[in-house]
Amino acid sequence: MTNTGPLWELAPVEIRTNNPPPVLANPINATELAVFASEGVDVALFQSTSGEQSGVVVSHNVTKRDRADRQQPFNLRIAALPT
Repeated sequence: MTNTGPLWELAPVEIRTNNPPPVLANPINATELAVFASEGVDVALFQSTSGEQSGVVVSHNVTKRDRADRQQPFNLRIAALPT
């Protein structure tokens, strides 16, 4: 394709180099550490293995939803725990 007119751009993009972002420390919450200890899981081994695989997501307080969440019901309830 050719064009002799001014400002001819099919798909303009800016190309520049960027430094990679720094690797941030990701400390494990005390609650999760207690769960690992109670289940007998080696935290260092778990971290090295999950980093090579796909990772792990931990969610807290998932009973609250916003109006944009259409996949979960709005009236989530947690059953009373036996005391």
